[in-house]
Amino acid sequence: MKTILHVILILMISDIASYAQKVRNLDEMNEKKRNEYLIKKTKKVVMRFGPGYYRDKKTPVIKRVIIGQNDSISAAWMLREHKGRVFYAVYLRHDPEFEYMHRGYAACVFFWADTGVAFSVSFGNGFGFVNIDKPRMYNDKTRVMPYKWQPPSDQLPYFPIVE
Repeated sequence: MKTILHVILILMISDIASYAQKVRNLDEMNEKKRNEYLIKKTKKVVMRFGPGYYRDKKTPVIKRVIIGQNDSISAAWMLREHKGRVFYAVYLRHDPEFEYMHRGYAACVFFWADTGVAFSVSFGNGFGFVNIDKPRMYNDKTRVMPYKWQPPSDQLPYFPIVE
């Protein structure tokens, strides 16, 4: 009986330790490791929530944003609940000669800098999912953003990213 309790205790501790290792402060990582981590996790998030929007032909654009200080993309709830908190936005660029994306990018994933956890994903069609860091809200594996190709346009994108 004691052996079973010891095994259960060891398994519980290893689960807690493995979770703790998943939480990463992105600002404490060197730039190369941070960018590798962000690009790898961005691919995972986009392939889960909108695989039709995944692009890997161009290098992603990564921006560090402080909520309420140097950003114009934070929603009102972010300003209210997280003013001063830092996040990273990873933009997957598309080819505007091939397709039109309303947002000026194929997909963008947002990560909290203090935990390294993705909390939101936005797609080029102007829609996305928030609170993806809350598994109880996104357990439904069928919740996927459909992709529909749109021909190139002379129209400017709503939210162009800086090249």
